[in-house]
Amino acid sequence: MLIANNTMHFFPLRAFLPLLLFVLNPLQAQNIVVTNANNSGDGSLRDAIATAPDETSITFDAELNGDTIQLNSQLPETHS
Repeated sequence: MLIANNTMHFFPLRAFLPLLLFVLNPLQAQNIVVTNANNSGDGSLRDAIATAPDETSITFDAELNGDTIQLNSQLPETHS
């Protein structure tokens, strides 16, 4: 509702529906893709685990099929 010049103007609910759905819906689960077989750094499994919020899926790029990740230390613990 908007009041201007002592006149009330009503906005249709559908104008605010996208915002309302964004606010009311829980955040969608994320997906992080491991893009290389490096021990650490951007695109690595270690980085994916360390930066993933709760309810995140970690998947591997198809290009990594057959690659081996040589870990130099234990992977970080997950939250869930």
